[in-house]
Amino acid sequence: MYEEACNTGNSIYLEADDLIDIAEYYQSKGEYKKAIAAADYAISIFPGATSPLLFRSRMSLIYEKNSQKANEWADKIEDKTDLDYYYLKAEILIADNHEKLADKYLEEIFENISQDEHDEFCLDIANLYIDYNLYKYAKKWMNCANKKNYTLYQEIDAQIASSEGNYVKSKKIYNKILDKDPYNNIYWNKLATVQYLSNEIDDSIVSCEYAIAIDPNDYEAYFNKANALFYLHKYEEALKNYKKVAELNPNDETGEMFQGITLSSMSKFEESISHLEKAEKLLDKSSPNRIEILKQLAYNYDQVGNTELSYKYIKKALNIDPTNPDLLVLEGHMDLENGKVDEAKSVFEKAINISINSEEVMLHIALSFYDNGYTNASYKLLNTLVHIHQSHESTPSYVWKEIWIYLALCALTLHDHDRIPDFLVKAVEKDPEKSKTILGPFFPEKLEPEDYLEYYKSHITQY
Repeated sequence: MYEEACNTGNSIYLEADDLIDIAEYYQSKGEYKKAIAAADYAISIFPGATSPLLFRSRMSLIYEKNSQKANEWADKIEDKTDLDYYYLKAEILIADNHEKLADKYLEEIFENISQDEHDEFCLDIANLYIDYNLYKYAKKWMNCANKKNYTLYQEIDAQIASSEGNYVKSKKIYNKILDKDPYNNIYWNKLATVQYLSNEIDDSIVSCEYAIAIDPNDYEAYFNKANALFYLHKYEEALKNYKKVAELNPNDETGEMFQGITLSSMSKFEESISHLEKAEKLLDKSSPNRIEILKQLAYNYDQVGNTELSYKYIKKALNIDPTNPDLLVLEGHMDLENGKVDEAKSVFEKAINISINSEEVMLHIALSFYDNGYTNASYKLLNTLVHIHQSHESTPSYVWKEIWIYLALCALTLHDHDRIPDFLVKAVEKDPEKSKTILGPFFPEKLEPEDYLEYYKSHITQY
């Protein structure tokens, strides 16, 4: 009825909340212009009403990234005693990175609201801080609530536990909630996320399937399931679920982007480019996916040998984020492929400096050197990483595992027999599965990684 009126130019009367329901529907479908139009129409009929102005303000804040405009919309709300008005004003401060000011403002409001609104206020504020990953403040406000049996309290508690790495507690809470409300797909999705984070990938997939059984159009469940399948390298199955994500939300770039990334992992670079280009066309100016899509396009065009377009996309991404070390590493990698060694070294040096000697960035540079035939340079950088790790224990565990594997790879390639045994032992000890993938070509196909060292010792002359 609303769309028909818009298409014919006829006027239609709906209550403010009904119009905002329509706006929220468009927002959920990624149709932001239609969502804003519905809210603007509601404001034109109900100039000081709370719900249209709240929605319009948050669209300015989140979609348009304009806090000044968000404040202007908020100030038009007539009822400035509404809790939602307080939440909005606080959110604008938080979005502008003024969380301390927001907290002080909320404490002042808290002192003046009625006692029977205290729990609702505390939990809503805790939830708001969680939206911005400000868990310290979320925990403070959650602890102000008295009724700890509220589902919202339990949910916030679970999210804070997850943020602290306490996945056991988080899963226990979500299972407790689901025991009371087993047909709530939202909580199945939340449980699936925690299971994924705690590396219980198969359990995460099962939880996603429960969510899908409850709601066959659950966008988040298909996305979570696809991510889990991708993690397991089950790319064909992941692709089917990412395709469903794209079908359920055709105006959002996420489904197309991840189809492209999955196809790239399957070395189907032309198909990947097709999906990534669709994703780029769907981008809006506020999307956090813009850089990743441009980076993926640069990589995939590089893989099919289209140097011109590859450089075009990497430069386009760097114009948006010139200090992104991942982009700089990719640019340096492309320079090496094209024989621009001095340019590559300059770009790599910039990436290392910007990332403040990030071990992960240095590892990726070392791998780029190896992939492009500069094994000595790769070996030298990997050995430097070992010394960095020994001086401080902050190296991420997955990076540390890969350092030993690639040190073993370089040592085998360069016939460094003095160091091969030590590197082989550490590589297999840290990650036997990946060691087999990377180092396997140097050994008989059926040989297990734990037998690599003995085989090497007995066949050293062939290395």
